[in-house]
Amino acid sequence: MFKFKEIRLYPSEFTLDVYVVDDASRLTETFENRYGADEDFTLTLSTNVCLTFDTDLNSELKGYRVFVIILDSLSHKLVAHELIHLLWQFSECVRVEMNPDSQEWQALFTEYLTSEILRDDYEEKR
Repeated sequence: MFKFKEIRLYPSEFTLDVYVVDDASRLTETFENRYGADEDFTLTLSTNVCLTFDTDLNSELKGYRVFVIILDSLSHKLVAHELIHLLWQFSECVRVEMNPDSQEWQALFTEYLTSEILRDDYEEKR
């Protein structure tokens, strides 16, 4: 299994790439091409993680910052867990303080992304 989806992180210009794979080593070529990841990085890939990194200038994404979630299934528990990591990484990147005054934004962000990640419109890869 190897599924991919790109989700826009409104209201920013950032996107979230979501992969659902049974084996993270299947992502090696994709990460080299799309993000410019080197072999040392691709050897560390695993499932059920949330990553933030700046892509290589020679990659498909041309040096843009990217958020990536790699899942081994679309389990609600896994999605919820990784979205908490994404929420913190995204808020740090856009400099939105996580506090009681920002909880409505946090809830809307989480609600939107949960819906998008669990929606079954992934691109199937080989």
